[in-house]
Amino acid sequence: MKSMEMQLSLPMSAEVEKIENAARLIEKDVKCHHSIAALSRKVLMNKSQLKSRFRELYGVGPYTYLQQQRLERSKMLLLAGESVQCVALTVGFCGKQSATNFVRFFKRKMRLSPDAWRKLQGNCPQNG
Repeated sequence: MKSMEMQLSLPMSAEVEKIENAARLIEKDVKCHHSIAALSRKVLMNKSQLKSRFRELYGVGPYTYLQQQRLERSKMLLLAGESVQCVALTVGFCGKQSATNFVRFFKRKMRLSPDAWRKLQGNCPQNG
């Protein structure tokens, strides 16, 4: 009985492939917003099914996954010595307040400013 319950709760392999495709789309372009509607169209799933199955497979919804990917990419760029402004633009923070909004996002997730985090990692920015 438990085996049958587990089978019903896990996404089927065709669904898993679609969900993994959605995750790859997010990973490939963290700069893009990736709305649920757009992702669901690209992977040929309905929106509610994509959200629930994505959460089952990755433990978080697509938007949270995007935020995690942005954070990881930003940490790599900071360690490579990129400026906060450059990192902000690269991971999808656009407009006049891009650096400010990125710093706010980074602080909320890491509890440190990007520059403070970078210093703790032992790397000082090379280009400001």
